[in-house]
Amino acid sequence: MFFAMVLYSYCSYAQNNTFPTSGNVGIGTVTPSTALEVNGTLTLQVAGARISSILPNVMVNSAARTLRFQNTSGNNDEGFQFYNASSSPASLLMIQLGGNIGIGMANPTGILDIDQGASSNGIIFSNHATGATLGSMMTFNFSRGSVSAPTAVSSTDRLGGFVFQAYDGTNYIASSSIETYVDGTVATGSVPTSIGLFTTPVGGTARVQRMNIDDNGFVGIGTTNTQGYTLGVNGTVIATSITVKAYANWADYVFKPNYKLPSLLQVENYIAKNHHLADVPTTNEIANKGLDLGEMNTILTKKVEELTLYLIEQNKQIIAQQKLTRSLQKQVDVLSKQVVKKRAGKHG
Repeated sequence: MFFAMVLYSYCSYAQNNTFPTSGNVGIGTVTPSTALEVNGTLTLQVAGARISSILPNVMVNSAARTLRFQNTSGNNDEGFQFYNASSSPASLLMIQLGGNIGIGMANPTGILDIDQGASSNGIIFSNHATGATLGSMMTFNFSRGSVSAPTAVSSTDRLGGFVFQAYDGTNYIASSSIETYVDGTVATGSVPTSIGLFTTPVGGTARVQRMNIDDNGFVGIGTTNTQGYTLGVNGTVIATSITVKAYANWADYVFKPNYKLPSLLQVENYIAKNHHLADVPTTNEIANKGLDLGEMNTILTKKVEELTLYLIEQNKQIIAQQKLTRSLQKQVDVLSKQVVKKRAGKHG
């Protein structure tokens, strides 16, 4: 194969070749500066079948153990390509001299452009090791400045993310994304961040942030400001069950013997003066601070338990009144009989 390569090149550049008995060999040049220097396109063939064509300026760096393709044509679309050997060759891998890499395509438009065709397998990361507990990771590095002189990021800088684009019949447009931002003051060893989830509404032309997880782990749905709460929702919520646990001072203390139950007269006087029940938030408090479900359920439970004690006390009074009524009724019956008897004696 090497002989065919040399013969092909010799026929093309015989007038500019040099084959000394020792020293550098030049094909297409009489002043080679390396052990083998080819000035022109180098084609490898076996039995007349072309294996590949290599662009000018191919260099092997033995010290760095690298194969270098030097771009001297100024055409960044040229490069190093693998393609299948079918009647309709398709590019499998393209590394352009401009730096873009295409997998499954010949003309990448970004640093890495992947076209998987009709396949839905996507990109697979595999990690296999005995006793391993950590899987594969993707790392996104971002800094201000340059590669050789990076500088610290600043608040609100977008560190990276995933953008999902869809074809609308004319162009590919960004329809949804997951993005992460610097969220606060940056210090050595500490970069606070937040993560946002964006989608596009029906009829909309721009993405809208739907969810945010800030640097404290607080989650906002429909808002980026949770007002200091772990979960903030700007909108309506529906659920089949909501559980509030570990709430201190549950209202069962109302049933303890040492609890001082206010009299109904005291309750009446409080309502007349304050226009709401004791311990229950006012209209202004709810408007300004919102409703604490755990606290409100404790208050409502307390009021229900107090009402239960009032009913128990009233039931006792009713039972006592019924006993008194029956006793009085017996006395009335006795007196009635005596009156009837006396009247009967007079008439006799």
